[in-house]
Parts: sequence; structure tokens; C-alpha cells
Amino acid sequence: MSSDLHYVVKFAYMHHRFYLLWKDGGADPDRYAKSPRSSRILSASTKHELLVLADANGFAVATQATQVIDLDLVFRSLRNLRPSKPLSQRECELLLECWNALEDLARTLKVGFFPARADRGDANAVCRKLFKGNNVPAVSPSATCRVQLDSRELWILRTVLRNAAKITLSASE
Repeated sequence: MSSDLHYVVKFAYMHHRFYLLWKDGGADPDRYAKSPRSSRILSASTKHELLVLADANGFAVATQATQVIDLDLVFRSLRNLRPSKPLSQRECELLLECWNALEDLARTLKVGFFPARADRGDANAVCRKLFKGNNVPAVSPSATCRVQLDSRELWILRTVLRNAAKITLSASE
């Protein structure tokens, strides 16, 4: 990916849709695009509006498909997770994409990603498990995802994602 290109990300939450421009940071952390004039995150209610804003602010946008972060789907998935049930590769992918998107958004907004009551080391261990579960097919195509989270890890995952969504979405408005 070119470090000069931005990618369209669509967030969906409770019948609301908004589009942001994400930039791969390369060696630096990934971030969402901010308007050079106002230092606010570029956000629009349609992809077309976002592309117009991107052009007006001099941002090059990749032509790849829009990444969708469906928080309603993520929260339904979080409700259905159980300590005794291994996560599927798709569940790991969905949760990891949301984790990464919200962490990048929190970084861009300079707000905390990890809630005070969730230990950062434990939270990072949960993220590593999701990463492993998402990448099992790439490493061993015949293997199945056997990532299982215990009750504490499920609590951490739910706490981190719900808190991050609440903080970053309210800060991005």
C-alpha cells in the first residue's frame, strides 16, 4: 500500500452510517484523516460526500472496496460469545477488524482506547488470540480455528470494544 493513499471506511451503528478516510501509517501508527484547516476528522454521511471532502483537502483515495465496520454485528457477536465455545475464523476477523479500527480512531482523536478497569497486558493478549484465530487459514489451510476465550478474556474483549466504541463515536461527532 502506498503511504500517500487513504482508504474509505464505513462505520455502521444503530441505523447511522458515516464514512472516514483511513491511512496506513507504515512504520508509524495508522490514523484517520483530519482536515488540515480544522484538525477535525474528515467524516461524511455518504461515500460520495467523503470523496468530495478528500479531494478538497488534497487526499488521494485508493479505489479498493470500502471496508465496513458494522458495530451492530460486532455487538451481536459479542453477546453470543461463550467461554466454552471456540471462536470461528470469521468471528476472530470481525472482532479484530473492529478492534483495530476503533484503536486507530481513538489514536487519531487522542482519547484512551483501553478502559481503566481493563489491564492493557491482558487486553493485548486477547487481541493476539484474535489475530491468531484470524490467521489460522493463512498459516495452515487445513486447520480450523480453535481460539477459545475464558470468562475473563470475554469480559476484557466486551469491555474494551464497548468502551472504545462509546468514547470514539462520541468524540468523533
